[in-house]
Amino acid sequence: IISEVLGPSKECEKRKKGKKNVAITVMESIYAAFMEVVNTRDVSEGKSLAQKPLSVTWSFFILVIISAYTANLAAYLAQEGELYPIKTIVDCNGKNCMMCFEGVPSLRAQVTNAYPNLRIN
Repeated sequence: IISEVLGPSKECEKRKKGKKNVAITVMESIYAAFMEVVNTRDVSEGKSLAQKPLSVTWSFFILVIISAYTANLAAYLAQEGELYPIKTIVDCNGKNCMMCFEGVPSLRAQVTNAYPNLRIN
């Protein structure tokens, strides 16, 4: 029953005798569509019955591997971590780090007066 549903109809068999342009079965069209999605070799190439499931399996495996790599890369790049664990000027002063003030001279003067031991760039 499955081969009758998925295979070519008897009417199609009658029409294709003597013609080059042959209608394809449902399974062949599903195979061709999947191979187009994964962008593999030209689907018009003739493949044996054993080669088709093997190439579909290999293509699906490659598709899964590439999608897993892409998902892991996106997760890695989307991580939010603290770049600098210093949250206050007191932390910076305690860890002997250097504080930068660009374009704000009034703030620089206030911080210098409040924290004389702070290293300022």
